Amino acid sequence: MSLTQSSLRQQLKRHIPLRLRVFSKFFNILGMVCYKLTNDDIVHSGQPRMAKLCALCGSDEFITFHHLIPKSCHGNKWFRKHFDKTVMRESGIDICRKCHSFIHKKFTEKVLGRELNTLEKLRENQIVHTYIKWARKHRK
Repeated sequence: MSLTQSSLRQQLKRHIPLRLRVFSKFFNILGMVCYKLTNDDIVHSGQPRMAKLCALCGSDEFITFHHLIPKSCHGNKWFRKHFDKTVMRESGIDICRKCHSFIHKKFTEKVLGRELNTLEKLRENQIVHTYIKWARKHRK
């Protein structure tokens, strides 16, 4: 007997109490609110953002949190050997969306994690340095 998605949903509704379904809806909404707050006002560690300017170009437009060791590398054996789990999770900088996009377009996740894992190293990189100079000139 094969189950379609709708028939499976109906069976689950019969077996899951109403209060659990209500809590599930509540947690879905809460998750969306937390995601919005994380992207706008809160760093991943749960602390309010102190920086309102991009650490690279100085812009104040749409500040985002950039993990200095990308999240996709946190499970990698090399990264687990060289960095503590909390360091990987919490080390990062506040940068504007334009700088964030630029960095991820120009460098692979492994290069970012292994070679450009501090603000100083990012600023010293010739490609990033050239972009920062350009971005500061063209900032609104």
